[in-house]
Amino acid sequence: MTFLLELKDNINKFYNKHNVYLVPALKFVVAFISFLLLNVQIGYMTVLKNPLIALAVSIICAFLPSGFTVVALSIFMLAHLYAISAEFAVISLSIVLVMYLLYFRFAPKQGYILIFTVILCWCKIPEAIPVAVALGAGLTSFIPVSFGVIIYYIIKTASAYETAITNSSVADSMQQISYIVESFFNNKSCLIFVIAFTVAIIITYIIKRLSVDNAWTSALLLTALIANEDGGKEWLQSNEGTKCYDYTEPAFVNAVTKLTEIWKTNASSNAVGAAYADAANAFMSDQAAVICNGSWMNSEFVDSASDNWSNGFNGADVKADYYPGNVSKYLADGRLPMVVRMKRENVQKHFLHLFIQKMS
Repeated sequence: MTFLLELKDNINKFYNKHNVYLVPALKFVVAFISFLLLNVQIGYMTVLKNPLIALAVSIICAFLPSGFTVVALSIFMLAHLYAISAEFAVISLSIVLVMYLLYFRFAPKQGYILIFTVILCWCKIPEAIPVAVALGAGLTSFIPVSFGVIIYYIIKTASAYETAITNSSVADSMQQISYIVESFFNNKSCLIFVIAFTVAIIITYIIKRLSVDNAWTSALLLTALIANEDGGKEWLQSNEGTKCYDYTEPAFVNAVTKLTEIWKTNASSNAVGAAYADAANAFMSDQAAVICNGSWMNSEFVDSASDNWSNGFNGADVKADYYPGNVSKYLADGRLPMVVRMKRENVQKHFLHLFIQKMS
């Protein structure tokens, strides 16, 4: 995992440095490979099979938006289908037009997702599509993915249709239209792929969007716990201003283990992600022994704020101390206090033992 994170970071740096050259080059490569694969699969129009034409169009695609590449590939596909049958081309054109009206309305910048979907289906690895695009492109990515699957099955049907015509099993126009319509609309495999990919993308997107509001408070606790470990303070300071990917550091592992145990045994059910109002209300209604916050909360503990207190809470009982290791840097003096409700001695001592045993 550490290697992958570092690799991702290095790739991002390289891309940001050379994107002026990389973007057109990558767009050209994708377009050229797509045109060649299309010609291999349904290259029925001899003129378009010329690789020089594919090369020339790909060069143009390299400097234009992805939508142009999608349209150019569609024109190539329809031209090849027309070489087989005008009926096939017309029906396919109707389907493509409906798809693109939706595509250009809701996901106009995700053309390459559609293209890669077709390529990966052709390579027999379609399962790589939904998770990858949901993580990288968002919820609307199900639109180009679904259309990519449909395009793939149109191309796949073309080969079977050409064989049927060659063998004279489909003779007149009505038989041809009936064969095409049945192949398109009774294709359970295509429907299953579209539904499965859509559901997978939606589920992945929902999981991706799950977040912890006010996560900074949990981060403060974790930072304090790390600083309280042997070598933890030095490890944090050595990584200041940089990205740290070494999640096997003993101080980090031990801190996460302790924090997990704290949330399980010494915290309310909404402690992770609780809004400030909820956390403050719990603390000032004698339902919590400790709240992680800064000195700005002092105004909540003066007599003039007593209307917000309940269940015998008294602001005068509140004490505060700095996090272990002095590693927080949110205030001007570089230290952030942890507010402690001192009245409930047995609870706060048990809780703070994990935090303040090495307080400086």
